Amino acid sequence: MKSKFTLKGFIFPIIAISLIAGSLLIINNNFPINFQQLRWVDSFIVLLIILTLVWLIVFEINKKMIVIKIKDNTITKQSLFNELSKANFEEFEGYTTAIESTRIGSFEELSILKNGKKTITISEKYHLNYHELKKIINKKLKYLGGAQKTYH
Repeated sequence: MKSKFTLKGFIFPIIAISLIAGSLLIINNNFPINFQQLRWVDSFIVLLIILTLVWLIVFEINKKMIVIKIKDNTITKQSLFNELSKANFEEFEGYTTAIESTRIGSFEELSILKNGKKTITISEKYHLNYHELKKIINKKLKYLGGAQKTYH
């Protein structure tokens, strides 16, 4: 089984990247030719835009846009920058769940533990088939506790 993405989790990064790209176009069209004409605030805004882009791409999108593949007794995690990790289910201690609260709502998050650290995190917010993945993981790994979302 392969994970599928939801659009709901990427609304903020998509809007932020669009606004930053529009701002960069405006800056590029109105950029003075002589660097001595730049004010300190112009340099500061450009620096903030660059830092925001780096933060959004490296930390937010790369952390959340992971593809999970479960086949037989192995689980594969691949991130946006092709960081690939493959492991057998026997290598993991188990999994925990937690509730993540955001402006959009509350979402369940499943974390697979290896040597006491979270190695793979699957979220209901970012993965469309989260519940199917959770059922498969529940059959293969021990549940170590945590908060679960209740469905009415």
